[in-house]
Amino acid sequence: MFSKILIAIDGSENSKRAAEKAASLAKLSGAEVTLLSVGYIPPMYKSDLGPELIDLLIEDAEKALNSVKSLFEKYEAKILRDIRPSEAICQEAEKGYDLIVMGSRGLGKPQAHTLGSVSEEVLHNAPCSVLIVK
Repeated sequence: MFSKILIAIDGSENSKRAAEKAASLAKLSGAEVTLLSVGYIPPMYKSDLGPELIDLLIEDAEKALNSVKSLFEKYEAKILRDIRPSEAICQEAEKGYDLIVMGSRGLGKPQAHTLGSVSEEVLHNAPCSVLIVK
């Protein structure tokens, strides 16, 4: 089945549901699990407040990870910064993961019946299978 699962977490309800599905898959297959969250500010929004904003984003990433850790008996948790979330997820997946699990939409603008931009980019660029959870 799966031996190494990467779970993208951003604190959204969809990412929490994705973590729940991934926990079930990991238990069934005995897979190793990595929880990944990303703190990123697009260059156009960087300012003199950049370091403080990144610190806040990292705090949010830690909270997001903490909100799902109890679903897993054993896991590795990672927070990446200064890289676009879709790139971070795909680059991490290149380290031998055979499945990425993530929510269909994250914390961006909600729109009915569409994938979020990060989900869509990961779906098209990932080096492995992707499970997108609504």
